[in-house]
Amino acid sequence: MDAGLPFCFSKRYNRHYVQRHINNDPIALEVEILAKNNKIYKYGFEVLKDKIISEWLFEKRVNKFYAIFERENNNVSMKPNKISELVNIDERTLFLNIYSKIDRNNEDFSNVYDWFVNSTYLDLGNPNFERFINNRVSLKILSDVNYKKELLKFIKTFDSGIEGIKTTPDSIEAVKSNNGIIDIEVIHKGENGELKALPFYLESNGTRKMFHLFDFFMDALKNGMVLFVDELDAKLHPLLTRYIINLFHNSDTNKGNGQLIYSTHDTVNLNKETFRRDEIWFAEKDKDGISEIYALSDYILEDDKNAGKKVRNDATYNKDYLTGRYGAIPVLEEFDIDYEK
Repeated sequence: MDAGLPFCFSKRYNRHYVQRHINNDPIALEVEILAKNNKIYKYGFEVLKDKIISEWLFEKRVNKFYAIFERENNNVSMKPNKISELVNIDERTLFLNIYSKIDRNNEDFSNVYDWFVNSTYLDLGNPNFERFINNRVSLKILSDVNYKKELLKFIKTFDSGIEGIKTTPDSIEAVKSNNGIIDIEVIHKGENGELKALPFYLESNGTRKMFHLFDFFMDALKNGMVLFVDELDAKLHPLLTRYIINLFHNSDTNKGNGQLIYSTHDTVNLNKETFRRDEIWFAEKDKDGISEIYALSDYILEDDKNAGKKVRNDATYNKDYLTGRYGAIPVLEEFDIDYEK
């Protein structure tokens, strides 16, 4: 995580607390989850080097959390038994993973385990991952007519000049004889209504990114999945980023109650019209490389006028953030160029 990296949440379902430590301090993760059956859980663990030193799962009843299990090193306590006496626990394996496979009928374990399984993380800045996504999209365009129609419909909502999508070869059988290579061309409407084909690799970075993200958006929106995207705003116009956010905010398009969680350096959409305070989180990295994230709704102001108070819901989030009022901004020092060398 970088200093000055806001996190934005598109639905109020899950809250994530992450701390990254160095030296001999553990890495800690805690997640608060609202399951599909409206049960609320708090699950977390701590890792020191390559060993799990603690792990816990709590269920919220009324206004209090009650332990389902707690783990210290390889000892796990879960009513009515001490599970470590019944199950062989590996120091590198999460107990949640172990017990979910042993007892799939346990609703509490299944709810939390399935949340992780049904979450998707995208790192589109990774060239290898981008190639994988490009091949996946190409194959789906070729093999699934309905997918192709839906993708074109989606792309035309922000680029009305695109009229069609063409693949070469035009059949799965032909692809096999073409060393598995599928070329995509995007059909554009030119002057006088003339249609022209443009190779996909010549499309703008933003258009290609939207092609790649579409499948994951639909999966999250229709099936209630959780989608994590690293730097969603990269290569996208701020209004296009807002368009994506609104797909998840709108109950008409997000009938599956999917959730979008993304990191960003974009401050254009850092405002009360787009997000609630509890949906905005900041990553603060100190001089020792230790990172911690915190919600804007929990932040206590330190300036003289409002010291000790929380951020108001009508504050100008983006302006105040850039002036350093909420922390989580890079510390910049002057750089002197030595012209004599």
